[in-house]
Amino acid sequence: TNFATLRENNQHMHLDRFEQTTDTRVLTRGRDLYDNHYLQQLYKIDDGEFTAVVLGTEVYDVYLRITKSGEIMTHTCTCPYDMGPMCKHRVAALYHIREHGLLTAPVDDHSTYARIQQHLADRDADYLRALILAAAKTDHNFRNTIADYLGLDYDEAEHY
Repeated sequence: TNFATLRENNQHMHLDRFEQTTDTRVLTRGRDLYDNHYLQQLYKIDDGEFTAVVLGTEVYDVYLRITKSGEIMTHTCTCPYDMGPMCKHRVAALYHIREHGLLTAPVDDHSTYARIQQHLADRDADYLRALILAAAKTDHNFRNTIADYLGLDYDEAEHY
């Protein structure tokens, strides 16, 4: 997955009514992904925050931030879809969240994300800097994500 191609859309919609503002073909394809178990992982990483891994042409990462009242505030996906505000991967994740009542479910304190968060809470800046640089050295997706976050240009091919 290339995080550098992250597509974000902040068009607000509601978890109970996202179908009203989403293309019918996208809804059908998202429902198929959900029904056929292409949604590989979905984690509630914090209150109202979810990450998902959805299979498609490639493996895509989805991030959703939803208020307690069900307002979808942020939705991102690493897929290249740009024909509308919502891709089928996000739709699959939204169906899962809604149909399993995950918006009101507790955060899993034993998830990998939660354990990383707990581990990093007491670390100093030098430790965090070394960790980021070590990961950037060996993982081009992470390196591109950090470059994007910092607003740096990079060569996607990076070959010599």
